Amino acid sequence: MPEIGVCRNEACGQHGPLQPDSYCSQACREAVAVRRQVEAIRAGMAARDAWIREQLAGLAPLAAAERLREILQAEEAQELAGGYRHLTVVHGDLERDRDGELLERLLEAMRTACAGRDGHWTSHKHRFTLTVGPPDADLVVTRLAAPARELAEEAAAAGGWRWQVALVKHPRERW
Repeated sequence: MPEIGVCRNEACGQHGPLQPDSYCSQACREAVAVRRQVEAIRAGMAARDAWIREQLAGLAPLAAAERLREILQAEEAQELAGGYRHLTVVHGDLERDRDGELLERLLEAMRTACAGRDGHWTSHKHRFTLTVGPPDADLVVTRLAAPARELAEEAAAAGGWRWQVALVKHPRERW
């Protein structure tokens, strides 16, 4: 007979029958695991940001920019050595509805190609980077670059921003 109590998942807090590990369900157990992963990622990002601020503290603006470039290149090199590949699209301002539609088509193609794969997205106001993990990251990124370039040309031909598509994590942006 299952034990009766309060689910170990604080966000759930449901009172009722419990599994042997004190969770009310597999879903609650998995939710706690995901929350812990997210917290660990956030803590790692905060530590990285603090370390970068420490590295740049007291430097003149040009020296700080150069040091930041070195740090970002070293991070990218480490990812490349681990078999990860990058696709960055600098899309600029999405001033027209058509620009947003083109970008959404590209993002959907990327979601489909990367479903179930090791990888992640980072984005900023005018750009995003897709990082794809091994084993065939080169193939995936190369295949995604072609439609990205086609949509970039379509955006430019329709009078929109000229997108920059690069197989690197930190391209030098053309504005």
